Amino acid sequence: MKRGTVIAVALSAFLAGGVVLGLFSMHISAALIAHAFEARVVADAKSRLALLKALDENQNAEAAKQVNILLDGDIIAAAAALKERGTDSALESVLRETAERRQRDSYVSPDPTVASAVKNALSQVDAPALKPNDK
Repeated sequence: MKRGTVIAVALSAFLAGGVVLGLFSMHISAALIAHAFEARVVADAKSRLALLKALDENQNAEAAKQVNILLDGDIIAAAAALKERGTDSALESVLRETAERRQRDSYVSPDPTVASAVKNALSQVDAPALKPNDK
């Protein structure tokens, strides 16, 4: 075989391998994203079912706890989106309102990691009612 033919075959094989690897990586990434989405949907549904059960049984404290648990996730996600986008009045407004609400009530997540993430997320907005040493 000529040297040029060998190089052409090697480059073709290399390119074909790269394409196959790229397609495989995209497939794996899509599967991981789908799995994460399904896990989030299941967790959200379970939380909402627990909330409905607490409301059905007139357990207001438990219902409030469930709503606050859901709100923790929303706060962290909204803060991440705000950090990514820079400025967004809707995100800033909801975070400010949430910071003021958390200032009035006594809820803090029992999970220290979540509590810390929520505190950091709420510190991104200028909420006059939120004092630096609180929650």
